[in-house]
Amino acid sequence: MRIYIISLVFILSLLFNNNLTAQNSNYNITDIEDQVTKDITLASRKSKLQVDPNLLVGAFLEKGRIQKIQLKMVYDSVPRKQRIEVLANYLKEKSQIKELKFGFSIDELNDFHWAYLASDIKFTAVQLKSVKASKLVKIETHNSTYDFLGIEKPIQPGGPFLMPIMPNINATFESGVQLSMWTGNPSLNDLFVPYASTKRGCEIHIKSIPDNATVFFNKKKWYRTTNTSAVHKPGTWKVTITLDGYKEWSQNRNLTPGETWSINASLIKK
Repeated sequence: MRIYIISLVFILSLLFNNNLTAQNSNYNITDIEDQVTKDITLASRKSKLQVDPNLLVGAFLEKGRIQKIQLKMVYDSVPRKQRIEVLANYLKEKSQIKELKFGFSIDELNDFHWAYLASDIKFTAVQLKSVKASKLVKIETHNSTYDFLGIEKPIQPGGPFLMPIMPNINATFESGVQLSMWTGNPSLNDLFVPYASTKRGCEIHIKSIPDNATVFFNKKKWYRTTNTSAVHKPGTWKVTITLDGYKEWSQNRNLTPGETWSINASLIKK
């Protein structure tokens, strides 16, 4: 009898998950086009943009077709006031780095994710410090992961783009087959995204504010203080940064051959 009940529960869970997957795959954003249009219109007014909102809606809807599941989640569960607040902040900051009076294409939404609207997120403009054009692949915060699927238009070296303002964000960038991870506070304006010169090892670049802090790799003290860099064997590396009068900073990541991890640690006073 017990085996029968367990089997029945398992079958029902499979049916439920398959039904949910089917609902998501069949989800048609035309059902909420009017809501998206109204939200963009209200957000444009709130951010005081001198632009026809109809010139902006098309790109956001196209982005929604790529991120259908996230768009559905937002319009199923996020209050309209919050949706408009986040969109207004995004548009306001975007207008500082891009002329919007003629609208924009989906390529210029390569830093936007519909799931951002599920959190009370604000944005800041940053500059990509890299020798290579880079696609934004993923952003990880302390409680969320935003996958960009790697299909967005690459950000050009020196090019400005928007990042959510949160402490210790992990951002993954891609150039060709190379990956580069960045950890830090985006409000510091510059994102240093180097790519490894080695295909066998992994590179870790560390900058701290204030600098001259002590660095430990997997609990072993490094011979140089910040700002510094090192080449290590691939694997899981825990980086710890200490400085008298400041709280310890620590984080770990698994790095594969040829990957780079760039850390920009803002140390907090005790």
